[in-house]
Amino acid sequence: MSAFERYGFTEKQISHFVLGNVLSDIQEKVVLAPCWLPETVGVSDREWISSEPVGVWNCKAGDKYFTFIITGVGAGICSDVVLSLKTTACKEILFIGSAGALSENIKIGDIFLPKSIFCGDGLCRYLQENIFEDIFGREIFLNMDIQNRIRTIAEDICVRQGIVCHVGKSISVETIYSQYRHIDTFLKMGCECLEMEGAAVVMSAQMIGRSCAAVFCISDNSICGQSLINIPEELINYRKSIRGKIFPELLNAYVNI
Repeated sequence: MSAFERYGFTEKQISHFVLGNVLSDIQEKVVLAPCWLPETVGVSDREWISSEPVGVWNCKAGDKYFTFIITGVGAGICSDVVLSLKTTACKEILFIGSAGALSENIKIGDIFLPKSIFCGDGLCRYLQENIFEDIFGREIFLNMDIQNRIRTIAEDICVRQGIVCHVGKSISVETIYSQYRHIDTFLKMGCECLEMEGAAVVMSAQMIGRSCAAVFCISDNSICGQSLINIPEELINYRKSIRGKIFPELLNAYVNI
């Protein structure tokens, strides 16, 4: 008997609760974004199929179909969405979103591909058999087969568009307010950027046996005095313009490889 059945329901029922009445509509390739609408990353051929409790679209790039899901911000909901994909046709997940740089060499609008992500949240603890084992600070490695495929695509696009593409280590935090007290610690760990969901997404994908890649667009850089609180509007608009240049081509190539 599964953990779910002990409490009177099935795994598919909880997936339905998390994703809505769309389980049979989910495609083999899924793009997850905490808050980017599909049109902001160039997805024009799309059909909205659910907004409760998360936003789900079935989309087309070329002659291939994929599913686009807006999860909402934070490790908890992202993990629940990924785990719920176990009961669908999903085989691969591409996680896209914003990240803050922790290096003077990484500028707003640059593209960042993590080769590993440190756990800096509490949610990942729930993904273990032993919930009392503290995994805060554990380095989580992505599936390099799919991540290297995405890296090849992203670097090619960035070269042609004149955008800088970085590969390095990230850390997933679960606070905006309190992260600034610990920036020095993150730097000592070798982290070059931070975001809020990556570790949970990758660990959840590994838990259900799905391949997962991640690509971030740099939205801020506290090291250079450009935190989320004081970014000039022109830099915000510049980052959005880069997102609009890079991600449409990236998603099209990902879906069609």
